[in-house]
Amino acid sequence: MKTKLAIALASTLFVTAVQAQAQTQTFTPAFYGGAELGYSQMKNFDDSSVSQIVSIAGGTADVSQKRGVFSGRIFGGYKALENLDLELGYFQSGAASQNFNGVTGDGVAYSGSQSRKVSGFDYSVLLRPSISTGFNGAFLRLGGHYSKVKQHTEISSVDAAASASANQSGNGVMAGLGYDFSVAKNMDVRAEYNHMESVGGRSDTPVNTFRIGVVGKF
Repeated sequence: MKTKLAIALASTLFVTAVQAQAQTQTFTPAFYGGAELGYSQMKNFDDSSVSQIVSIAGGTADVSQKRGVFSGRIFGGYKALENLDLELGYFQSGAASQNFNGVTGDGVAYSGSQSRKVSGFDYSVLLRPSISTGFNGAFLRLGGHYSKVKQHTEISSVDAAASASANQSGNGVMAGLGYDFSVAKNMDVRAEYNHMESVGGRSDTPVNTFRIGVVGKF
């Protein structure tokens, strides 16, 4: 019984605090900017890479991939309405690596590696609840991106070695969910989950990212 009363009291105090904070807030159009660090998860290309290698060299192949990489983003935006922000950003990731080895159809052993880096620009709107709800810090991000995938491949065997680089660029859509936690009058801490489709213009290349950053208001 005491536990139920404590939970009810805590819930009441939380709701009261949120409502009181909402009543003291008013909307003012403003510019803002910030930076984020994140951890990005790329698609597993092991199966497609094995098929591609075997189709070229014959024989057999094994592939292992490091899918997770750190990433960064800088951004600027404008709070146009109480429920709407407009935002532009630039993002860049570390290298997602893939190692492979195998034996060709002629019996020659080989090994190699491949790395992929992603960079580009994004544009989006952030849709927010009204200030009166007490949760104006929450947002739904909808937008798109123009991104580039830089790929570098190295391969070697007993008597030969080769390397090659290639870039691929293109557009895709982007969506995310996040929250801006107010820590000072003109500063927020932002936490967000973001999903991008067709990175580098490739329909088979999605990227999921968890980010945390700082937002400064002007």
